[in-house]
Amino acid sequence: MNNSTLRQLQRLLDKADIPAEEKGLVLNRLLAEAWLAPCARLPRVPSWLNRYHAPVSLPCVSRFLAQLTAQPEGTPHAFTPESIAIISELFRSDTRRHNAFYTPFEQGQLLAQKTLTAWLIKHLGLTYDQAQRWLSAGPNHTDPQTSRRLLQLKICDPAAGAGGLLIPMWLMLARLAARLDPAQSESRLLVTIARQNLFACDISAQALKDLRLRAALTLQSRGIT
Repeated sequence: MNNSTLRQLQRLLDKADIPAEEKGLVLNRLLAEAWLAPCARLPRVPSWLNRYHAPVSLPCVSRFLAQLTAQPEGTPHAFTPESIAIISELFRSDTRRHNAFYTPFEQGQLLAQKTLTAWLIKHLGLTYDQAQRWLSAGPNHTDPQTSRRLLQLKICDPAAGAGGLLIPMWLMLARLAARLDPAQSESRLLVTIARQNLFACDISAQALKDLRLRAALTLQSRGIT
């Protein structure tokens, strides 16, 4: 989501009678609804979204969001679940005080790639170039045993925010494990990894709610609730 789109959303929200501390929550609720509509093809808003924030009626914002083209997580400069992390930082009043800063997907992806590259070199004896090829194009063979070893990897981000590092790591780990073991569904691996391999901490409880919302949208778009 680009700066121009964000400024337009801010102007629309400023015209609404919403307390300042609620604006980020309200906008992320509407963002989630707008993103799910085309990506998950749902006949109605899923009930789990109400645990994030109660339903809100802001027709002008909803109409604006409906004009955006929803894309999967990781699509550059597009309307993706990453927008939730951007909004989360934009409307948080304590970002400076807690040194909380938004991590773009590309930067998180680079950190995830470096982490997995180091693991592949150390534990599988791959060269740097081989590890890079595995992560970009995938291995040229299947290896269920290595896939199972990958799923023993634990990743903890003690300042996770809305998932700047953990979301790219989650997607990359699931994709690589599925390539190594085609019998495993990538969608089901996403569920397994979210439950068993990733750990998030943050000083902001709201940031962790935003992280869970980002992950839930990706799962919902794959038919997993």
